[in-house]
Amino acid sequence: ILTAAVTEMGRNATALSGEARTDLGHTAAELLISTLRTAEHGHSPLADRRLSRRTQLLHMRDFVRRHLADPDLSPQTLADAFNVSARYVHAVFAEDGSPPARFIRDTRMAEALRMLADPRQRHRSIASIGYCVGIENPSIFARTFRGHHGVTPREYRHLAETSLSLDEGRKPSS
Repeated sequence: ILTAAVTEMGRNATALSGEARTDLGHTAAELLISTLRTAEHGHSPLADRRLSRRTQLLHMRDFVRRHLADPDLSPQTLADAFNVSARYVHAVFAEDGSPPARFIRDTRMAEALRMLADPRQRHRSIASIGYCVGIENPSIFARTFRGHHGVTPREYRHLAETSLSLDEGRKPSS
């Protein structure tokens, strides 16, 4: 199980933001520690269940990241994709302390933040970025973004562009 999980993480790590890669690294370390503890203390059904849920959490998080553009992405979507109940999806995410709907929203908002700050994405409209993260209604995207980050997407993009311009205009100090 550990080998499959780590292999899958490695395959998808390059597509993730820095924060997501850090989370992935922490999760991989937790999986390894859990595996070593189980090996040290013998077979433990509780440890097996936790490891299994941890592995499922990794796969579910990865699924969310790969399907952010799906406006219908929800805990039920995860349940359907993994052939489990929505209640079980909530239980898997509960072990990490964050409900699945919050993880989906936080991941969407983190990706929107990244895209708005990325100079290579300047050609995209703000509505298009909202669409890329699964929020088709521009008003809902702006309201959700502002509620999450404290500024509108337009304000954030302007701040990011201003910051980038200032960084480009600085002369290296000798």
